[in-house]
Amino acid sequence: RIEGLTESSTLPRRPSRSSVSSEAMDVKVFNAPKQIFTALGNTAAVKAKSKTSDLLIAGFLAGAYISFGSALQMTVASNLMGLKAMGMAGLATLISASIFPVCFIIHVLAGSELWTGNCAVMTSGA
Repeated sequence: RIEGLTESSTLPRRPSRSSVSSEAMDVKVFNAPKQIFTALGNTAAVKAKSKTSDLLIAGFLAGAYISFGSALQMTVASNLMGLKAMGMAGLATLISASIFPVCFIIHVLAGSELWTGNCAVMTSGA
């Protein structure tokens, strides 16, 4: 049972499109380049103050995620040789190529540090 609701109370209705003003629908989805660069500089300042041991551990974890993704892709690709023999090489390539980006998703979600990303961030904060 939801607190504050009785049998006679109703949930608020969503306003119809005609009742919403154009100002309320003006939602900013993207940041201006200057705002992006400022945020990148702030990230560089935070990373510059991080402990070296934390960055090394995060770097090793990123390497492990990339290695895991590469090994998984190679394993799947070698098991898809039957598809290639049946004339479905495109499908085998598509399946194999769609597995490797998973390691980059894991890398981003885990918050690990890749050297290439740090080069891009730290040079913008200099």
